[in-house]
Amino acid sequence: MRRQTPALTVAAVCLAAWGAAAQSLTLTRTTLSLDAARAAIAAAEQEAARRGLGVVTVVVDDAGNLIQLSRMDAAQVASVNVGIGKARTAAIYRRPSRVFEEQVRNGRIAALALADATPLQGGVPVTLNGRVIGAVGVSGDTPQVDEEIAMAGVRAVEAAIGGTRRDVPYIERLDPRLDAVLDAAARIERLADGFEWVEGPLWDAANGRLLFSDVPRNEVLAWDAAHGARTFLARSGYTGTAPFAGREPGSNGLAWDAQGRLVLCQHGDRRIARLDADGRLTVLADRYQGQRLNSPNDLVVRANGDIYFTDPPFGLPGTYDDAGKELPFQGVFRLAGNGPLQPVVTELRAPNGLAFSPDGSTLYVSNADRQHPVWMAYPVRDDGTMGGGRVFARVEGPLAAGDGAPDGMKVDRAGNLFATGPGGVHIFAPDGTRLGRIVTGVPTGNVAWGPDGALFIAANHALLRVQTRTTGAPR
Repeated sequence: MRRQTPALTVAAVCLAAWGAAAQSLTLTRTTLSLDAARAAIAAAEQEAARRGLGVVTVVVDDAGNLIQLSRMDAAQVASVNVGIGKARTAAIYRRPSRVFEEQVRNGRIAALALADATPLQGGVPVTLNGRVIGAVGVSGDTPQVDEEIAMAGVRAVEAAIGGTRRDVPYIERLDPRLDAVLDAAARIERLADGFEWVEGPLWDAANGRLLFSDVPRNEVLAWDAAHGARTFLARSGYTGTAPFAGREPGSNGLAWDAQGRLVLCQHGDRRIARLDADGRLTVLADRYQGQRLNSPNDLVVRANGDIYFTDPPFGLPGTYDDAGKELPFQGVFRLAGNGPLQPVVTELRAPNGLAFSPDGSTLYVSNADRQHPVWMAYPVRDDGTMGGGRVFARVEGPLAAGDGAPDGMKVDRAGNLFATGPGGVHIFAPDGTRLGRIVTGVPTGNVAWGPDGALFIAANHALLRVQTRTTGAPR
């Protein structure tokens, strides 16, 4: 007969300690209940018993605090701390703990130094309406089996929440006009997973594949249905010989120039470069008035061939306070032919994603500043410079750690803006009305149009695809 170790409950102790102050406290965010945690443990242990295994199951809240823990008789004592570590990692970093194990396996040993991270598969976040509200961690068998058992617990806890819970990703309809753009019941496919931070998706029509960057791993990958994801260009953003001191050395945004050649934003090398037919990189811009760029992030090519790119400091090891930062501002630059590099926007602290309206009269710029997370719109003058900007849309509500920020974006043929930001892809009408969201539940970096209205989504460590009812704006 199997004996279940009594569960350790923390929530009741914490509530008692609050005393009278708790009576006047108004909770404004959804958290995991003790009943939901018990449901998770029961389901996980039922799955473990079905496989003839003994495991430790841990449930934590969104800050990694312990809600409940249970150790089956056959589970070793050492699995207790491992299970706690897996659950805390999934909650705090808003992603499965498997991601960090894969990073270490692929040679990124810096993941071992992350605070409160246990780089072992078996911790899975619990999400509600696109927000991580806790996690389940399991330890006791192989990493893959631990994660499968944890998933049984996650499914049970989400069922116990009931009512408002939807599987992530999903589509949220906020305005009837969304129906002309996207079916709220459309299936969102997960094409590939296990990356570190995917960015800059770009459809390669000539070869029927999608190119995209994995910024921390310093490579561009190519995905197609027949072969999955494979390395297309190694050392895509940092080509130096010394170890890179920061977290994001690789390429970020990708685009085709007027001649159909690949242009890359290179974080580590702090430049815009073009990949030529012979495989060599040609530097297009790396300095402004003798000072090195910060770390070019995203770019867009106007119909006349001019290249516009953002230059925040996110690729610098010390970001805003990096000792090697030379420019006193973070800007949007214009590169026209062989002319000099020209700043066209300088007032934003964190310029990030870029997109032109279909007629080229408006440039949209996202600002990834957590204190001022907005999408801006700038009128484009005849000479390619910008008029005064206005706030096009704002992030709704405060940003929590791990939510992400306004990032890359694309427009469709009708001028609707598909803008990545906290929790997924925000879809705006040309007048700024938020029509809906593609809720991924994770920080989301950029999108790209594919054939026949397919929209590719770079969502944290995964590549997604959804079929829309529209198409990308022609350049």
